[in-house]
Amino acid sequence: MTYSLARIEQYGRQQGWWYDEPYESYMIALRDLGIAEDSDFFRFFVYAEDGPTFCSRNHELAHIGWFMTNSSDLKLGMANLQAMGLSNAYVPLDTFAGEGGYVYNKQTDQVMYMEAGALMQQALAGTLEPQWATFTAFLHWYFELDSIT
Repeated sequence: MTYSLARIEQYGRQQGWWYDEPYESYMIALRDLGIAEDSDFFRFFVYAEDGPTFCSRNHELAHIGWFMTNSSDLKLGMANLQAMGLSNAYVPLDTFAGEGGYVYNKQTDQVMYMEAGALMQQALAGTLEPQWATFTAFLHWYFELDSIT
């Protein structure tokens, strides 16, 4: 299946949270985080905003640009992942409430779900396979776009 940021944009416009102009402060924050400007991750978080989080699948997804600009929570979450032994390539996409959450690998564009216990041990050992090959594939799943006609 082919995943497209254009489909995410279309959905975001229908929901009222995709904007024509990028948020400059979010661009700066994502650059500081080391996110490639030509990535879908970068484009999503500078054009889409529905407050500090997006909600779908009964789970909140953090708006990375918003949290980098307005809160220390994301930086703390990244520090916690690094303290557990994960590289700084991983960016938490949520608060890990319930001891599990989604992480984005800014080097590979992949997204994984991790939780305390066996999945975390696999992630630390480098044997946990990402559930989504790209951030855009993750967004399609998260917003349930494959089920929307």
